[in-house]
Amino acid sequence: MNRLHPLSVFVLVFSVALISAVTAEPVTVCVILASGFAAATLTGVRRSWLRLLAIPAAALINPLFSHRGATALFFVGVTPFTLEAFLAGLASGAWLAAMLLWFAAYSRVMTTDKHLYLFSALTPRLGLTLSAALRFTPLFLRRFREIYLARRAMGLFDGKTAAQRLRGRLTAFSAAFDWGIENGVTTAVSMRARGCGSGRRTAYALFRFSAADAVVIFLSVLCGAVVIAGRSALRFVYYPTVSALPRAAAPRLACLALCLVPIFLYIKERSVWILSASKISASPMQGPPPPC
Repeated sequence: MNRLHPLSVFVLVFSVALISAVTAEPVTVCVILASGFAAATLTGVRRSWLRLLAIPAAALINPLFSHRGATALFFVGVTPFTLEAFLAGLASGAWLAAMLLWFAAYSRVMTTDKHLYLFSALTPRLGLTLSAALRFTPLFLRRFREIYLARRAMGLFDGKTAAQRLRGRLTAFSAAFDWGIENGVTTAVSMRARGCGSGRRTAYALFRFSAADAVVIFLSVLCGAVVIAGRSALRFVYYPTVSALPRAAAPRLACLALCLVPIFLYIKERSVWILSASKISASPMQGPPPPC
């Protein structure tokens, strides 16, 4: 996916998010979840499995607030803990984990320069704002950690109790917040001094649109349209009783084909890299030229 045009990556992930928004059918959600986990793992997202903890958390929390459903598993006082609410929470957690995994992989592939290139063509101000916001978040977290560790190393607090750790983090957050405001003002003054916004904005296109990008966009639009057109065949309800799984095959196959695109692209890129590396290692090494 790293070799794709930013527009094709954006359309691909947007199509997957749109499919997950229009259907809550369990098989489709599981396909999106499994492919999201694979995409996040293959793109190098650290601790991808932590996003999966949203599934049991939602499955346990939802029955505590939603008491709908005809099948009561047990009672907490007079409040029923229903099977339907548990399954609905399980599906909601799977959907949340799938979106977290997909957008984690998206953030690994779509760097700041790609966002700036993608949105600056339509609205330069929006592209610049998104680029600055995406850059500010990791800088703010890094500065917060530096301040917190520096104050702890100076002995201002030992962090043995929860209250001391909380007080130290709040103080470090306040200092990092002040730094963020000052950094924003400094950036604005520096941009104005360099003539930002004084004339027509030009852009340098580093990315080239290839035939593979056209195929990815076509598949994304086609599969998304098939699933949206057949969303009535994927109707699935949890209340008052869990309905039977729908038998619609075309929308599921379209969703599966779309979710397999990033995995196929990774396998293709990896295979090309391994083949190129094997050719380089198999080629005879040429020694230095003989002396004159």
